[in-house]
Amino acid sequence: IQIENFLSNPLSAIMYSNAIPVLMTGDLITKKYKSAVIAYYINALFQNQQLEEFRKKNTYLILDELTTICSTEDRESNPAKIAIINVVARGRMNRIGMIYSTQYYNKIPSEIKAAKMNYLFTFFQPYKGAITELTKDFNLDSSAYKEIKTLKKFECLGITNEKFVCYKNGEKWETDSTIRGYIIPPVSRHKKA
Repeated sequence: IQIENFLSNPLSAIMYSNAIPVLMTGDLITKKYKSAVIAYYINALFQNQQLEEFRKKNTYLILDELTTICSTEDRESNPAKIAIINVVARGRMNRIGMIYSTQYYNKIPSEIKAAKMNYLFTFFQPYKGAITELTKDFNLDSSAYKEIKTLKKFECLGITNEKFVCYKNGEKWETDSTIRGYIIPPVSRHKKA
């Protein structure tokens, strides 16, 4: 694809048009080459942010089910994991933010968790080890541990190492405390709430 004097891949064109690149990995997950393909696109995103055409552009890398791309259970070298670690380590200075989701907090590689995570929204965690890690990583007390264990469907606990800006009945305030709330369920063909 050529954009003015810039040759690259479809991801570059998406970024150049100010859209947010989202890597849909569902069809790659069972493929032997998934890690190489995902690494290619993540590295392209990172390299683009260093080019003059992208100097004033901010972007986000959004990964659904991070632990299907890389996890603590990886047995061999994983190019996607290396690319993601590069983004969490050096992305901020290159104007790249990362948003990811996973059902298995305890399977997130330590190099990724070690990067500063500003906000976390957790739902019910059936694994005690995951809750223990999460509360330790965010320096939460035992009441947060108990609260995570009792979350119901569509309930979540917002956690930050910064501040949440809250609004209710026309009032606005900031807090660094955990916040329990509900998410709006997705419009999908999944089982009704």
